[in-house]
Amino acid sequence: MYININYIDNYWKLREGIDMAQPKRRWSKARTGAKRSTWKLDKPNLATCKHCNEPVMPHRVCPNCGYYDGKEVVSKKVD
Repeated sequence: MYININYIDNYWKLREGIDMAQPKRRWSKARTGAKRSTWKLDKPNLATCKHCNEPVMPHRVCPNCGYYDGKEVVSKKVD
């Protein structure tokens, strides 16, 4: 019985999966550091609440007084 060897080779290549493309050269440490230099956290931009003048995140209800856009949105419990 004749078995085509190319068929067997192709079968195992399909079973193992097709390899992804790989870079030709290694990245230098300087290039890696330059790319990572933009991985920094920014300070959050804070606005002031018009009602109580506390710093709040923009476009969110003030956690201190419950006001948003000059209107009371969340009523605070009084102890």
